[in-house]
Amino acid sequence: MNSNTFQIPINPTTGQYDVLPFGVSLEDYMADGTNSYYIKAFTKVISPYFRPGTLSRSECDRIAMGLLSMLVDTVDLYFLKFSARFLTPEDFEEVITERNIVHTCGYPLCAQVPKNANGQYKIEYKYKGFKIMHPYLTKYCSREHAHAAMFFQKQLSQEPIFLRSDITFLPYGKSTYESHVASLEELQYLATTHGMSLHQAAQYFAVNAIKAARDTAQESTTNEQKQTAEDEELAKLADKLSFTSINERNPNETNMDDLAGIDEELIGNPNVIEGYVTKN
Repeated sequence: MNSNTFQIPINPTTGQYDVLPFGVSLEDYMADGTNSYYIKAFTKVISPYFRPGTLSRSECDRIAMGLLSMLVDTVDLYFLKFSARFLTPEDFEEVITERNIVHTCGYPLCAQVPKNANGQYKIEYKYKGFKIMHPYLTKYCSREHAHAAMFFQKQLSQEPIFLRSDITFLPYGKSTYESHVASLEELQYLATTHGMSLHQAAQYFAVNAIKAARDTAQESTTNEQKQTAEDEELAKLADKLSFTSINERNPNETNMDDLAGIDEELIGNPNVIEGYVTKN
């Protein structure tokens, strides 16, 4: 699926894949201009399997162990999206669990401790009232990071890792596994800088992700084939981003984490992401 969005040069003399420019390390190649320390470090894990095509189940298992050990630590956004190549939603749930074991917020971009790390519920008695900590705070430092983690997790592919093509071969941004995944922070930034709602930002991201894939398509692909592929991918991505409704709320409202009263889950519906109304 991914090799058709990135042209892999072949040396006509050797017949081998001629990928790395002279003087460019494999780490820099895989990070592809992001200068992500975490992508470069993870390249050491996947370098033995640097080749096009798919991986064996045992190879996937070895990579999964290295990936989990890195995601237990706090990483950058580039690496979180890069890791989408090697994760299913179930795998990411394991990441959250492992981070919680070491008393860290389940969202891999955060180094904070979950607010209610010592138990499922904690009642704080106050004068003329009481506060019950929200149960999601056993896993996350805040409602915002619970939403961000869920948003990322819901976009991960259910496809088995051993069926995914070129995931140890293509540099960052050239695989749709990461280029078609949006973080909640990215959508919030788009909404703020472009005066959009989060719904509009999600649509904007989807359109531009598909355009980027089209622009890097192989030269041999006809315009009609490109347009058909683009339409199909846009439909898939739009469907992926529509798994959830995004509730817009006023940023001046009191944070739900600080409210006293009856405890509730993530607004009842686990597919609801709470967003923010952008200021003009």
